[in-house]
Amino acid sequence: MMRFSTQEIPVWLRLILLVLLSITPALAQGPDELIRGLCHKEGCDEFRLLAAERVAEGADGTLMRTQIQSFLASPAGRQSLGEAMGYAYCSQTRPAILAQRGGQTRAYMIAPFSTEPSWEKRKSQNFVALYFTICHGAEVGRQAVQDTQGIALRLRYSVPASAGRFVDLARA
Repeated sequence: MMRFSTQEIPVWLRLILLVLLSITPALAQGPDELIRGLCHKEGCDEFRLLAAERVAEGADGTLMRTQIQSFLASPAGRQSLGEAMGYAYCSQTRPAILAQRGGQTRAYMIAPFSTEPSWEKRKSQNFVALYFTICHGAEVGRQAVQDTQGIALRLRYSVPASAGRFVDLARA
């Protein structure tokens, strides 16, 4: 097996690799990275991103097809809730998590600068964690649960919506 030092790899190839790693951080996460979302009296919702694949490019974002494994963590242990396929629209202006069920597509439009009361924002914590994990990687997903506005500002999001909302779509 041949080994290369970083000096032997052409600069243009190093730049391409750096760009590829920076635009697909969610795919670079380890297989065992659990992200904790909403905690409630039964326990805490957790998930693991199993797969994320680009399926379409839009004028203001990228549609990603995803596979997620969900869990409920409680004092009794971690219980698997199964796997689900879905989508995320990674966009600085129209961020969304999408799900298809029974031939219908429904999107939850993320509002990172929401002016809702904190108890109302708390309800969308799982969507926020999932979205930022898919689009920006596990560490950013964890941080977004605690400081959604700070992460959105740092990543230059510009979303005018004052509250997250569900929208029915014809297709993903």
